[in-house]
Amino acid sequence: MVIQLRAGHQGGVAPYGRLTATNAARVVGTPFDGRHPESTAILLLGAVMVAGAIASSLRRSQRSADRLLVVAAALLAPVTVLAVTIAAELFHQTTYDSLITRYSAVAAPFILIALAWWIITVPRPWGAALAVATLIAALSSLIPSYSIRQPNLRGAFARIASDYHIGDGLLVAAPVAADYYLARLRRAHRPLSAQREVAAADPPRLWVLADPGSAAAKEQALNSARWRTSAQARFAPAIELLLETH
Repeated sequence: MVIQLRAGHQGGVAPYGRLTATNAARVVGTPFDGRHPESTAILLLGAVMVAGAIASSLRRSQRSADRLLVVAAALLAPVTVLAVTIAAELFHQTTYDSLITRYSAVAAPFILIALAWWIITVPRPWGAALAVATLIAALSSLIPSYSIRQPNLRGAFARIASDYHIGDGLLVAAPVAADYYLARLRRAHRPLSAQREVAAADPPRLWVLADPGSAAAKEQALNSARWRTSAQARFAPAIELLLETH
């Protein structure tokens, strides 16, 4: 989080890290927060499970040095991102809103240990019920995380980097957020990636990322009959990579 805030990249994350009840539930229930939005009921279930586990570990009859250390490690990251976000709201610096589980994920292993302790220390029927609830919450978050809706940009950009020539151009003709991978490629190769740059430089080779079968997007990106496709690859799901040459 500190690196992200110092580097000035928080602007794209801040809208998702605002001080809301839903975001607070996500951070409290960090191990159960999936990539895609879950139902409010699942978010609340995960948050309640975590709160119960922490409360159980702090009970006088359950306290030990090990448990207190685990609870401290489990709480440090969520409390920190909550404090930073509250401060950002109070001082009207919402660019620093950080109530998002990318920053609290480091606490997930400790939260899970506290949850496991809770399950094995309560009477068996209650422990079985807690274990089932944990499984339901985990699967409800995990399954959408492997959705086929997310395009395979990593594979496509790895292919570009492996055969990139200095002076090549790159156009993203698919409606995807490729900024992260473009930034990494720029640091290594400084490709021409804006439409106007490609048009002005007229590079000998041009990489085009597009939706499979989206002829209109490719034609708009190329906007010329001077190119021919010399290589083509598909990266499931939902990304097609073309190498166009003169």
